[in-house]
Amino acid sequence: MFNIGLDFDNTIACYEFVFPKVAKKLGLVNNNWLGTKKELKNLLINQPGGELQWQKLQGLVYGKYMSQAVLFPGVANFFLRCKRLNIQLYIVSHKTEYGHFDRDKIPLRKSALQWMKSKGFFNESKFSISSNIVFFCNTRKEKAEQISKLKLDAFVDDLEEMYSEPGFPGDIKKILFGTETSKTNSYDIWCSNWTDISRELLGNPTLDDYRYWAQMISEGEITEIIELQGRGNSRVHRIQTENENYFVLKTYPDRLLDSRNRIEAEFNAYRYLEHTDRTPKTVNLDKDLNMAIYEWVEGMAVKRVEKRHIIEALSFTKFLWNHAQSLKPPVLPLASEACLSRQQLFSQVENRYTKLKERSKSIENLKIFLELTFKPIWKLALDWAKNYWPNENIKKELPQKERTLSPSDFGFHNTLERADGSLCFLDLEYFGFDDPVKLITDFIWHPAMSLSADQKKFWVEESMNIFKKTPKIEARFIAAWPVIGLRWSLILLNEFLKEGWGKRVHARQELAELRKEKLEKQLKKAESICEFIIEHKMKCPYIQF
Repeated sequence: MFNIGLDFDNTIACYEFVFPKVAKKLGLVNNNWLGTKKELKNLLINQPGGELQWQKLQGLVYGKYMSQAVLFPGVANFFLRCKRLNIQLYIVSHKTEYGHFDRDKIPLRKSALQWMKSKGFFNESKFSISSNIVFFCNTRKEKAEQISKLKLDAFVDDLEEMYSEPGFPGDIKKILFGTETSKTNSYDIWCSNWTDISRELLGNPTLDDYRYWAQMISEGEITEIIELQGRGNSRVHRIQTENENYFVLKTYPDRLLDSRNRIEAEFNAYRYLEHTDRTPKTVNLDKDLNMAIYEWVEGMAVKRVEKRHIIEALSFTKFLWNHAQSLKPPVLPLASEACLSRQQLFSQVENRYTKLKERSKSIENLKIFLELTFKPIWKLALDWAKNYWPNENIKKELPQKERTLSPSDFGFHNTLERADGSLCFLDLEYFGFDDPVKLITDFIWHPAMSLSADQKKFWVEESMNIFKKTPKIEARFIAAWPVIGLRWSLILLNEFLKEGWGKRVHARQELAELRKEKLEKQLKKAESICEFIIEHKMKCPYIQF
């Protein structure tokens, strides 16, 4: 039997959004304060009496406000894998009976157990973890001794000091979860997310794992599961149930790797649009598992774009614009990375550039591209945009009445063509309100789109007709075209920023060559965008000046 031990607070239970909320309630920070739990702690303990305030805050969060904590992304999937594989889990927590300086004497251990119960820990139909294997300890020393008694094969903890505690067993795989600090080098592996922890302890998820997870949210018994070609960073499977109906199972990226709430954005978008027959219908979702089930749509990928496809995309665009007029946030959110002012667009590009520049210190060809190709064109594009962008929208966001609903990642790469020729629009993970200019411009810049110059011109002209009542839309489009193009050139280089390749390359050396080849291709695509912008002297060739 493989036995795994887990810490509880800040390892299983996530309080990232609870600490700031309670701190604001207590007046420790103002209501506009934004930051992480770590930043909040640093802020408080550096003030007079701050250490005491932090301890009081901890007592309230772990007690009175414990119910507001959530499972860390990936924990539910890990628990269910262990359940399926008959792996014994133990929870060992350093948690006193009552919080420091808590006048109300809220029992912390009881609060933790109630929270576990509410999340299905002790439910046989969910995680099926016995309450008998949950251990609370008064001190770190006592916790180390308890871990030693259990004779575990591995332990996961967010506190590095735990692994150097006298009495902590040496013959155990020590996984540090969270932000690596390397104060003691007392652990074996550092993982920033539960997806990686699961891989380290249990290997890569199998089809049986996905089937087991899917069964938790499927109304019918699943009889077959087949993995399909992935769309971006998501995993997609086709599942068949006992009544021979097909559905799509979609597993979204780990939210510790990508904090955007893709699952709710897409599920809510599909639900809002499902009466139109332009998108798949929703079936069910599980936010803890980060998975959703949608109807299966029979169709083929659009391999050759024709005018009728563009006309249908324009029809969908017009539909979204018309419906945007009757909706207000928070009915639907802003689109992912919405650009509602010139300042926001500039900042997005500069933030991407800064991250890539930092990465380029160890990658010569990336450094050459950023310094010799991108940077000079970026300066020209900034001057161009400043000359043309309407003054009222430089810092001030576009008013709600001028925003449209946008699929964001919009194009024929994210559609299926049904037998009757109609299109079904997919992958609305970034759906929400945005500037119509960004929707129009992204459509013609998207690297996955293969449109002729005439098709792009037709798209721009007809889009402008849809949004013709939007003030100064042409001026914003003219100003934004080269800037959004350069933004796409940096998006193409996201692969340079991705973590985790080191471990995979170590296992399979041929991956190193594949990765090198892919990065070179992405750089060439980014260079071609820059060359196109320079060739046309910042002027979009698809619109009359």
